[in-house]
Amino acid sequence: RASLRRSEQRYKSLVLASSQVVWSTGAPGEVVEDSPTWRAFTRQAKEEMMGHGWMRKLHLDDVQRVSEIWKHSLATGTSHETEFRILAADGTYRHVAARTVPVLEPNGKVREWVGTMTDITEKKNAEREMQEASRRKDEFLAMLAHELRSPLAPVRNAIEIIRSNKTDTTRIDWTCGIMERQVQHMTRLLDDLLDVARITHGRIQLHKQPTDLSTQVQQSLEATRSVLEKKNLRLVTDFAPGPMPISADVTRIEQIITNLLNNAVKFTPPGGQITVRVHAEGDSAVLRVIDNGRGVAPELLPRIFQLFEQGDRSLARSEGGLGIGLTLVQNLVRMHFGTVEAKSEGPGRGSEFIVRLPMLPVVPAQSSKTAAQPPIPGERKRVLVVEDNLDSAETLAAMLDMMGHEARVANDGPSGIDVFARFKPSVVLLDIGLPGLSGFEVAEHLRADSANAVSLKIIALTGYGSDSDRARSKTAGFDYHLVKPVDFELLEKLLKD
Repeated sequence: RASLRRSEQRYKSLVLASSQVVWSTGAPGEVVEDSPTWRAFTRQAKEEMMGHGWMRKLHLDDVQRVSEIWKHSLATGTSHETEFRILAADGTYRHVAARTVPVLEPNGKVREWVGTMTDITEKKNAEREMQEASRRKDEFLAMLAHELRSPLAPVRNAIEIIRSNKTDTTRIDWTCGIMERQVQHMTRLLDDLLDVARITHGRIQLHKQPTDLSTQVQQSLEATRSVLEKKNLRLVTDFAPGPMPISADVTRIEQIITNLLNNAVKFTPPGGQITVRVHAEGDSAVLRVIDNGRGVAPELLPRIFQLFEQGDRSLARSEGGLGIGLTLVQNLVRMHFGTVEAKSEGPGRGSEFIVRLPMLPVVPAQSSKTAAQPPIPGERKRVLVVEDNLDSAETLAAMLDMMGHEARVANDGPSGIDVFARFKPSVVLLDIGLPGLSGFEVAEHLRADSANAVSLKIIALTGYGSDSDRARSKTAGFDYHLVKPVDFELLEKLLKD
């Protein structure tokens, strides 16, 4: 008897020393003995845990599943393993892994059940973080491919136009302007990617000099003016009198300003307004970029500057982006010993980005730049091109004209439907990632009219080219799925079929 008592005491000591929760129940599955480790983990009183009272500590969404598993073990006399959430002593729900086994009598009947429960919350959190990192990486790579394909499309179109108009210097000059803009866009994408890598490894060195923040902002606005005009955005500027002297790397300050302006343009709908203010606050020079566009959801605002964060990733969010521009802004501002913050009252209520940089007492010299604005050609008729990249839409329409087809252009989903109703084309070249309505929604709308069931040919023209994208476009009513940049020989063949 003394030996048995010592054995029981040793067992209890081992249980208390273990990091696991150890418990037992009677044959019917009800708790009949105290479990100090359970009470320590949950702060549940002994009287409360008896019988099936311990289940009151389970997360409500897990109770039914755990009950069904227990019932199966009781009916079959078999062990089980499961995971669920428990309300712990600190008031938070912890993920646990539980294992329950039967203790059998010599005749094979269940005498009691014993089990262990291990806290796996940290493991679960690590798994979620890995899954989130993997998801964001995959989305980033898909968006990178899309962002690089989009400027390649008008470049490819422009090459074909030059080949077909070797003596038309006016058209060639216009086409070269388009190519130059798109190459600059791709260069900025690649430069941003390289800068992220350099910042991550601490390889960026600033070459600071006295400069004027107001002048730098004005120069960046000149470079952005053509984009503002194309999108019909109203620009309001508010510059405090006098210079705003700062010590800065001019190239990097321009990068900060340009990224914030491009971000505002990207997420402000046509007809919207962007306000740029430069003023002093104490010993800081302050830049504010304010728009009345899409705004930022409350859950996104705390992580808006995180690498690869892109917010709404739906196909209707055609503005794209790699999710690295604001990360670069934050890092470059910090390297200038400044701060940047984002404000928004929520979706549809615009956003404001505020950069504060240390101001110098010395006024630097000012300089100026001018930005050339290439002419934009007129639209043509017959094949409807629905594409939100203006250069891509215009060059594709020009190529269709030279191929003997009439073309009209729409730059978003709703206007595509409106132009279709008036124009009644026989072929629609339809981008999938469109503002307002996605290409899938536009195609489904057009196919819903029985009059278009046979005569209308809808061709997807997109940067998304995976098997799932092709399958989805087929389901939505597309006849063909072409990936940018378009193969004009194939396109001409499809138009003739």
